[in-house]
Amino acid sequence: ARLYASLGALNELVVRAGTVAELLQGACEIAVTTGEFQFALARMVADGRANLVAVSGQGTTPTMNRPLDLSPDSPDADSLVVTAWRTGRPALAATAELAANPFLARAARETGAKAAAAYPLFRGGACVGALC
Repeated sequence: ARLYASLGALNELVVRAGTVAELLQGACEIAVTTGEFQFALARMVADGRANLVAVSGQGTTPTMNRPLDLSPDSPDADSLVVTAWRTGRPALAATAELAANPFLARAARETGAKAAAAYPLFRGGACVGALC
């Protein structure tokens, strides 16, 4: 039921959002309020970084609020957001993956998350960010 309610709310949002910023902020809010996620955030890529552009929910941390470096040798390279952006595919992590990855383990400790996912955002065929 939550899935269908979330999809319905997202469809309404797509029709009424006037800007990309409104769309991303609204999508994060729907994920938290209707989908019952702990938190949701959106990042858009610019100048070699994935910058936070929308967030909703409880549990965001300084690690989440800072821009992520997209270079392959950066400490952020193993984050779900960077992985989703780099591959153009969803990046998922359950408890075992969170524990095995230092970047994800720190984020899981900070937020109490047991699982996480990042979904790439596309514009004109190019991956321009991620929703997490």
